[in-house]
Amino acid sequence: MSKESWQGPFHSGNPYRRNEKEIMKKMGEIHELMIEQGFTHPSQVNNLEKAVHIIQEIVMHRICQRDYPVQFPTYSNNEGGWHDVKRI
Repeated sequence: MSKESWQGPFHSGNPYRRNEKEIMKKMGEIHELMIEQGFTHPSQVNNLEKAVHIIQEIVMHRICQRDYPVQFPTYSNNEGGWHDVKRI
């Protein structure tokens, strides 16, 4: 793999598209609201953190797919049997 194929990012300092930045902000807000609300079982803290991180990872993967499409391919509805997958 050539050095040029890993060059990027292509977004001039703002990697987000559509409502991705809002999603990332909302994940922080949800985390804070849940902390304020309190928990009724010790495992809820870990479950909340996992849920927030999974959603954040999805947004980060979308950014990687845009910036490095060869290394992180995007699949359409017809590839790999995925349903209702939209191109980013």
